[in-house]
Formats: sequence, structure tokens, C-alpha cells
Amino acid sequence: MLSQSQISHLAKLSRLSLSDEEFASFPVQVDSILSYVATLQEVDTEGVQEMERATEGENAWRADDPVACTAQTRADVIMAFPRKEGDLAKTQGARGGKQ
Repeated sequence: MLSQSQISHLAKLSRLSLSDEEFASFPVQVDSILSYVATLQEVDTEGVQEMERATEGENAWRADDPVACTAQTRADVIMAFPRKEGDLAKTQGARGGKQ
């Protein structure tokens, strides 16, 4: 079972904000996941060919062409931004840096 400091560290790395209730149940959930992974590691895979993906399908690519929207749709989207600067969405930096 993971210690409280390990749970705090894992939550921080995962960028999770855990409530006290979630923090209490987190070790049990992580332990369950790790136990399942340990069970999977016991499976005999000798002679089984490696796979790149679970299906035989090909990637379906499409052109990434911009599509125009109405001025009202654009205004509605901008109004829905939780944080904005002018008409741009303001987001947290990808590495936790300044916004």
C-alpha cells in the first residue's frame, strides 16, 4: 500500500486535486490497479507475436481544413471560456508555468 506522501506525490504528478474522501480512497484504488498489473505480468506470453495495436485497421486521415462558423457561434464559444484575455482563451502552461 502506498504511503500518504507517495499518494500526494502521485496526485501532484498527475495534476489531481483530491478531496479528503478521494485522498483516503486513492491508495486502495492504486493498489487494486497495481495488483491487476501484477496478475497480467504472470501471463505466459512465450511464442505470442508482439502487436502494435489491438485491431488490424488502418488510420483514417482527413484533411485538417478550417470550417467557418457564424459570428454568433464564435461569440458563444468565447463567452464559454472560463478565463480569457480579449477574445482568446487563457490556459495554464503545459509545464505548470505562468499563465
